[in-house]
Amino acid sequence: MPHLTDLDISDNPLSAKSLNLNLKHLNVANTTATDQEVTYLSNKATHLEVLNLSNIKATNTSLVTLLNKCHTSVRVLKLGRWPSLTDEILKVVAKCHSLETFEVMGSKNISNDGVSYLAQNCTKLTTLNLSNCKQVSDVGVSAISSHLARLKSIRLNGLFALTTHAVDQLLGYVFYLISIYL
Repeated sequence: MPHLTDLDISDNPLSAKSLNLNLKHLNVANTTATDQEVTYLSNKATHLEVLNLSNIKATNTSLVTLLNKCHTSVRVLKLGRWPSLTDEILKVVAKCHSLETFEVMGSKNISNDGVSYLAQNCTKLTTLNLSNCKQVSDVGVSAISSHLARLKSIRLNGLFALTTHAVDQLLGYVFYLISIYL
């Protein structure tokens, strides 16, 4: 068997069930990957470091199953538009203590509590995208400022409840920050 560590099947109808590899990088973005296929992957890819599940058909249930299997190794997690993501699921994401990059956009159910929990538990984050997670406000951004000292880039587009006070906090407390997208 080849020593394949990276697989990108984004925008490809290839079924995840055909995979039997010990991958470190997996990109299934924009595919028809379902809960069944993501659950199958969770049993085959327990050492994933980079995981892109952006815009797939799977639900929170299979995401939790996958993250519970590979939470010790995941450094990059891209969920793209995952509208059903909740604070409870963020608590599972927060088990990924090595997480450096986390992206989720347009989640209606992520609140300041979930963002605070994530910031407190994933202190290695350097890149964070919470675009259009409209329940996140100054309180969540304050937690980010307090706990994510290594943060270099943050996307907060579409968070209309943010004030200049929150942005000032980011600029004042996050020394390595080089880009903010509002």
